Amino acid sequence: MSKLINDNMLIEIAHMYYDEHMTQQQIAKKMNISRSLISKSLTKAREAGIVEVIVHSELIRPYKDIEDRLRKILGLNHVRICSSSNSIEAIAKEAGKLLSTKLSRCKYIVVSGGETVKYVADHFSPAINFPNVTFISANGGLGETHWATDANNICITFAQKCGAQHLQMYAPVTVDSAKAKEIFSKQLFIKSVLDKGKQADIALVGIGSSLQWSNLENTYLNDQKELYLINENVICGDICYNYFDKYGKWIDCTWNNQIIGLHLNDIRKIPEVICVAAGIQKTESIYVASQHRLITSLVTDLNTAKSLLSYYNKDLFD
Repeated sequence: MSKLINDNMLIEIAHMYYDEHMTQQQIAKKMNISRSLISKSLTKAREAGIVEVIVHSELIRPYKDIEDRLRKILGLNHVRICSSSNSIEAIAKEAGKLLSTKLSRCKYIVVSGGETVKYVADHFSPAINFPNVTFISANGGLGETHWATDANNICITFAQKCGAQHLQMYAPVTVDSAKAKEIFSKQLFIKSVLDKGKQADIALVGIGSSLQWSNLENTYLNDQKELYLINENVICGDICYNYFDKYGKWIDCTWNNQIIGLHLNDIRKIPEVICVAAGIQKTESIYVASQHRLITSLVTDLNTAKSLLSYYNKDLFD
């Protein structure tokens, strides 16, 4: 089709269809080309970002006032709030909708591992394919026992749902030493994935709370915990397995120095970081991540949203 239809013609076809309200058959007759080519051209115009269809769901959003307040006080680009009943599925679908509206202007999408992001991938159902988009794993793999929530597996699911491409991080999520990490990170394929991840237009991430350190300990560290972090009380949360403190700063500890994947500062530089998270236990980590620009958009449930408002009010008077 590219040999027959250039960008100027795509704009002209889109203008006739959307602005002049001509039918596809009328446009085909006027331009002396087939109706099927007009249909393909309209799809191409959307994929190329020439046409952007916006569904104004805010007109029926029940929590729009709270979304607007949170967006303002947290300094976020987007906030989407779902009912706290059956929240994970609702949040997953809402996050997928938000991501879908941005894909036509993207090349690389970084995704983290975790149960919440997996739910987003499982419920992801864009209307059209995005063959020019590549989903990239933010970290190395979690192993066979955690394959379902592994970022590598999640990348594949997203790509299959929208005809996109995917890049996996063929390395473990953590290695035995900082020296081992240095060696792994210089391997050509791993370095290539990391470099592309740093160029991402969007990151879709979950977020961990300080309470989730015990899960990590039981899964990976066994009785080696003291070798990885001197004082777990400094942990506020994690994004892509990078632990950060209450100031939104990357913690200089053994664990952070030995994970294979994007550094917290790499994630911070990505233009759009969509955080998908629910649970009042994550209130502080979401709040800190928002305040220090670790995330730029949030999809959450009503209870967590209310908890964030309360935390903000408390923070004003501390």
